[in-house]
Amino acid sequence: MYKSIIRKSHVGTNNKDLYEAIINAHKEHHESVDILKTKLRSLKKKIPVVFHCRGDKRMPKIKKDHIFIALGGDGTFIFASHYVKDALMIGINSAPDYSIGHYCKYSLFDKTVDLTRELEDILHDKAAITDLYRLRLKINGAEVPIPIINDLLIVDKNPATTTRYILNFNDKKYHQKSSGIWISTAMGSTAAYASSGGEVFSQYNSQGQKQFGFIIREVYRPEKNTLLKGMVTENDKLEIVISMIEGYIYIDGGQKKIKIHIGDKIELGFQDVPLRAIIK
Repeated sequence: MYKSIIRKSHVGTNNKDLYEAIINAHKEHHESVDILKTKLRSLKKKIPVVFHCRGDKRMPKIKKDHIFIALGGDGTFIFASHYVKDALMIGINSAPDYSIGHYCKYSLFDKTVDLTRELEDILHDKAAITDLYRLRLKINGAEVPIPIINDLLIVDKNPATTTRYILNFNDKKYHQKSSGIWISTAMGSTAAYASSGGEVFSQYNSQGQKQFGFIIREVYRPEKNTLLKGMVTENDKLEIVISMIEGYIYIDGGQKKIKIHIGDKIELGFQDVPLRAIIK
C-alpha cells in the first residue's frame, strides 16, 4: 500500500531518504505483526484471539474481561482507547525507530524483554496496571461519546483566524481572543500542551484530587483580566461559550473533530471510568 502511494506522489524520486524511511517503517511494522502473532500462539494458557485492522469500519465488541493489544504507535493506542470502556489495554510500538510510543510499554525488537512471559503475567493478574483518567466533553448539555485520553483543541474553522470565546472558570467570565485553547490530561501534558508553554503535570494534585490543565494559545492583547492558563480539579467548573461563527474541536490530535457554532456551550469534566492500561 505504501509503495503505490509513494510512487504516485514521486516521493521515491524526489526524496530518497524519506522514501526509504517510510518503506523501512512499513516493513518493521509488518514484522512486528508476525512476531506478535507467534507470541500469542505460544502462550501456555490458550485464549481466543481476534485480530482487527485499524481502518476497518466496524470495531469488534470489547468486554470488561478482554485484553486489548494496540500494535502501532501512540496514534493507534489513542484511536483504540476511544472504543474501550473498562477492558485492559496494552500498547506495543510496532516500529520504534520511526514512531512515538509514549503509551507503548513494549517493543518486539527489545531483546531484554520476554513478551511471552509478560503476557503470561498479565493473564495471571501479576502485571502492574495503571488507571488513566479521561476527560468527558459535553456540548450544549449533550455528552460526546468519546473518552478523551490526551487532549483537545478548540479553534476557529480556519486555524489561521482568531478564535473567539467566553471562558467561564469557577463562575468568573473572561471574554477573550486567541489562536485557540488546549485542554489536556496529565498524559497529554507532555505533548502539544507542553510545547505551547504548559508545564507537565501528574494525574493528581498535592491534595489527591484529579486534575487537568488548559492553556491559551497566542492570546490577543493580554490584559490583567486575561486568563492564560489554569488547572481544573474535580471541584472546579470550566465552561467555554463559543463566540465565533464556526469552529472545530479536535479530540486527541487529529483522531476526531466536531464542528461547533456561535453560542455553543462546551463543558469539560472527568469520565467516571478510567482506562486500565499497562504503560511505561
